[in-house]
Amino acid sequence: MRFSHAADCHIGGHRNPKLRALTEQAFKRFIQESIAANVDFIVIAGDLFNTALPGISTIQFTVQQLKQCKDRNIPVYAIPGSHDYSPSGKTMLAVLEEAGLLVNVFKGTISEKTLTLEWTTDKTGVKLTGIPGLRGMLDTKLYENITLTPETQSIFLFHTAITELTDIPGSQSIEKLPAGCTYYAGGHVHIVQEAVKQDKHLAYPGPLFPNSFTELEELKHGGYYLYEDGTLTHKKIELKRIIPLTLTLPAQLPQQDVSDAIVLLRIQGEGHVDIRPLLLELEQRGAYAILCNTSNVHTTTFTPTEIEEAHDIEAALLEEHKEQLQLQGRNGQALAKTLLTVLAREQQDGEKVYEYKEAVVKEALNAMDE
Repeated sequence: MRFSHAADCHIGGHRNPKLRALTEQAFKRFIQESIAANVDFIVIAGDLFNTALPGISTIQFTVQQLKQCKDRNIPVYAIPGSHDYSPSGKTMLAVLEEAGLLVNVFKGTISEKTLTLEWTTDKTGVKLTGIPGLRGMLDTKLYENITLTPETQSIFLFHTAITELTDIPGSQSIEKLPAGCTYYAGGHVHIVQEAVKQDKHLAYPGPLFPNSFTELEELKHGGYYLYEDGTLTHKKIELKRIIPLTLTLPAQLPQQDVSDAIVLLRIQGEGHVDIRPLLLELEQRGAYAILCNTSNVHTTTFTPTEIEEAHDIEAALLEEHKEQLQLQGRNGQALAKTLLTVLAREQQDGEKVYEYKEAVVKEALNAMDE
């Protein structure tokens, strides 16, 4: 059994267009290397896209890559991640599956609060199934009571945090995962980690390309896992040099080669800071892209700039004020996250303004009615 395992591709993510292009390059590299490795199949454990309704160009690019796999008889098995689902429960993966470009392995029935999962059988005889990720950690309810017939050669895809590997808020015990699978392909948690816990071989490959300032700083590159008959190897996808620079006010750039690199500029200290001259100088030196973090600047007058990806800031604020978001019989924090996602939805190519507004209102009302 030989397969590649990726997660958190977030194709179309990043507000910076140059970084957004790198998310596509990373996915392209992943597909090319998987084909070159002669894998039996490919596994994607959630968040193929960065939004439930990606733009036409993003869909076109993804279709082109997945078609290469189909043309070579390499199946792609996936589950939707928290970014892949719309508030109404729709996912673009359904369109790709209908076109025969991938298979969503989350299949089963719910009866008397028991989720009975069904296997998808690959041409090699390997069985696959999984549980998707949902916004606001609502997917945790799906793990409460699972029925799954054990299989000798089997893979379980999941898009949630496991406490034994990472204790972030909302994580759950490894005991919640169904027993008896050969490999547990994880996603959602942007870390690179593998472990054998309670006879379960779990792996988080990390994102194919880091999704924020902090991830670029910590991970420096993306990657995926290659599984070959029990041997697991993490494959790096390095597209650009990452150069972190920490400057103390008054800020002055060091003499350093930044050509074709992603520069992560942290500015700290007290006083006024105008980052425009710094950005201009870095651009003149040939930096590919520049992200700036001014969160450690203590001043009442400074030129604001991008700190982190928006969802990182939103998540932190919602977590900080979650006690004020309590609603009777509802998870107020999860609802707020969903509504922010709906309001952040971009107008799609060919979509009229009134259609866009109606869609946003409808999705918001659906979210509040659930």
